[in-house]
Amino acid sequence: KIQESMGADIRDVVFSNIVMDNVAGPISLRLAGWKLGDANEWAVFNDDGWENGRLQNILFDNIRGTGMLTPPKIGISITGTTKCRPKAITFSNIDITFPGSGTKEEGERRNVPDMDRAYPECGIFGVLPGYGLYVHHADGITLNNVRFTYEGEEHRPAIVCDDVSDLEITGLKAQGSNDAELIRLENTKDSRIVNSRVLGESELFLKVEGEQSSSIILDRHHGCVKQDVSITGDAPSDAVIY
Repeated sequence: KIQESMGADIRDVVFSNIVMDNVAGPISLRLAGWKLGDANEWAVFNDDGWENGRLQNILFDNIRGTGMLTPPKIGISITGTTKCRPKAITFSNIDITFPGSGTKEEGERRNVPDMDRAYPECGIFGVLPGYGLYVHHADGITLNNVRFTYEGEEHRPAIVCDDVSDLEITGLKAQGSNDAELIRLENTKDSRIVNSRVLGESELFLKVEGEQSSSIILDRHHGCVKQDVSITGDAPSDAVIY
């Protein structure tokens, strides 16, 4: 877990050749603030510089893991705010099996709050809508040869991104659900999904939402899906190129 909340500069870090077993929130990156009021008894500090914090150029490579069933059922998360955004985060050769148990209602969750001054832990947002990866307010996210599977039942998308630019997904293999999309992109732009496939079956490969979504390239996706792409709500009809 990398949690930056005081305006520091964290960059150029590599995590590689790691095996994790029975973990909650196997990888968590958080860039925001952390404000404790004057009445707090155990710590009082000034976080006025938090908006200048940076979290960038981080590589996770050759990592295997299994997740734990204990709530809040959290996978990988990358979260920033509108004022500070993680950048250039890469996942390469990742294989994680999650416990499942996410509901359709949890998968349909929208408008996850920024909570930009809350204590920075992976569980602060509760159950996130993506069982494998959730990204909010970030730029330059790369997935290369990533595999997400789950045990039991799962009714959430594998990946959910909200307010993300320069997303690159290559060689994704993710277990789908018969009543959810595999990938949901909300207000996401300048992104590309190539040579990726559903493991098992999925209701929908890609759902795109949000009026800021644009320039999303979908190239060579495979697997058993009932529908390839759904552009909904106020997303532009030409947001996806395929």
